Amino acid sequence: MAGQIVALVSSFNDVSDNSLRPTTKDKTAMTTDPAPNALHARYGAPATAGGRRRTVILLVVLGILATAGAIAIAWWATSDDVPAREISVRKIDEFQREVTFTVQLPQGRSAVCMVESFNDMFGQVGAVSVDVGPTTDGEPLLVSAVVTSAEPATAARLRGCTYASN
Repeated sequence: MAGQIVALVSSFNDVSDNSLRPTTKDKTAMTTDPAPNALHARYGAPATAGGRRRTVILLVVLGILATAGAIAIAWWATSDDVPAREISVRKIDEFQREVTFTVQLPQGRSAVCMVESFNDMFGQVGAVSVDVGPTTDGEPLLVSAVVTSAEPATAARLRGCTYASN
């Protein structure tokens, strides 16, 4: 066994780039002591404390920016331009629902509201766009809209209202 280790050690000593320098302590066990320059050449210089700090700061800033962007997109996607509130939903027949809602418009402005109907799997089966306003006194308007569906509807709701482009 000792003869095999010595033969192995001598074959490592013939490596031309001297990246590994095998040594033997007692002719029965072999250890390797990689040269520091060879590690730097292969893996690059070790990271410094300043480099790590810069990387952490960059990752934190990118995380904050990504979170702020996600919040802005969520707010933009869920905000309604015009305050509107659903009051009631009434079943007319299997294919029609009447949705009653109020819309608060500034004086002289008009809006477009979207009303949807859904089947039992909550898939949209009907939709209607309703023009509302303009109002002359700024008081809330009571609006009723009938939405007709392509298949039997089990629910309906006011999706939201946006200002109409005048």
